[in-house]
Amino acid sequence: MSGPLGSSQWTYSSGSASAFYDHQIEQSLRIDSQTDYLNSSNFSEGADQKYTVSCWVKRGDLSRYQVMVEGSAGNWSLVFDAEDNIKLSSHTVTETTGVFRDTTAWYHIVAQNGPNNGTAAIYVNGENQTLSSNSFNSNSGMFRSGNSLQIGQSNSGGYAYNLNGHIAEVYGFSNQTIAPTALGEEKNG
Repeated sequence: MSGPLGSSQWTYSSGSASAFYDHQIEQSLRIDSQTDYLNSSNFSEGADQKYTVSCWVKRGDLSRYQVMVEGSAGNWSLVFDAEDNIKLSSHTVTETTGVFRDTTAWYHIVAQNGPNNGTAAIYVNGENQTLSSNSFNSNSGMFRSGNSLQIGQSNSGGYAYNLNGHIAEVYGFSNQTIAPTALGEEKNG
């Protein structure tokens, strides 16, 4: 699957101008950390040892675990953790050593599983982030038949780790690691 999740049928927030760009990102989905999220389960079975997830996120609050995107019944997730790091989990966990605490800025986040065998990469606004561990389980699938992909909420174990903020242009690519420059406009670029 590739392409944006969501369309004009969703209610979007007009938002305010971001700190990173001098214009606002149109058609973002406002998720209120209560019960809002998107869910999709239209996936076919496939070998997906590599994958890329890309999204634009503007945080609404800090210092709590918040799911941006999660799939395959909790087998992998892209989240902000309670320390405000960005974490990629897929049976094993890696996270950024830097923190992301600006609630006025839009972040373009690209997470990759398996760009090289058994590794992960996380890019924020086009910059490759230093990770707590570069070793990663690249055998965990992103999209699996019969499982759901959720935006803004965890779908495993009954946990309520809802995102509070805006999210836009969510893309998922199975069996591919896509360069961040192919997925988002860079500042002044």
